[in-house]
Amino acid sequence: MSLDLVYLRGSWWLDTQHAAAMLNVSPDSLKRHHSTVFAHIDFMVWHRVLLFSLDDVSRVSAERLAKIARRVS
Repeated sequence: MSLDLVYLRGSWWLDTQHAAAMLNVSPDSLKRHHSTVFAHIDFMVWHRVLLFSLDDVSRVSAERLAKIARRVS
C-alpha cells in the first residue's frame, strides 16, 4: 500500500481510503462513523475531501492491533 500524505497546518493527513485501510474498516463505514465511533481521530474537510490525522490513525490502528493480539494469545 502506498500512502499519499498531505502536509497541512503543521501535521500530516491521510485521505479516507488510506485511513480506512490502516484501520481495517471500509471507507464508507469510516465516512459514516468518523464523528461517533472514530471521534478520537482528528479530521478535516479540505477541498471537499475528508482527511484524517496520520498520527491519530496510526495510534488507533496500533491500539486495535494490540487488542487483537491480546485476544489471540
